[in-house]
Amino acid sequence: MLPMLRERKTAVFGLVAGRHPLPVDKYIWTEEVQNPMDHKALYEHASNVIGNEWDEITVYVTGLTPCLLAVVDHCHWAGITLKVMQYDRNNDSYVESTLFVYDECPFCKGRIARNAWSYYCPKCGST
Repeated sequence: MLPMLRERKTAVFGLVAGRHPLPVDKYIWTEEVQNPMDHKALYEHASNVIGNEWDEITVYVTGLTPCLLAVVDHCHWAGITLKVMQYDRNNDSYVESTLFVYDECPFCKGRIARNAWSYYCPKCGST
């Protein structure tokens, strides 16, 4: 019998405030991005705002690709499931794209990347 998994901690963010109206209360960037080509600063900012407390985040994007890439990079290294919501102007709605899916190992509570082929935990070796 598998151990019980804890409830997943989730959050919803807008990417950059003030660019487009978004159905969110929190933004990763609350002020204008001064230098979108300073990838190190963008990554550090995304990491500081998002942190490591979440199992999964949903981000409504606004078209500023360097900021989105900083979020993608942080979520990958932090083991956070990332869902990106993109606006579909033809249907006047948002479409979800899931980029990463991470779960908690039911045996050791380590982070495991999930894909269509396996659930391998590098911490304890369970499959």
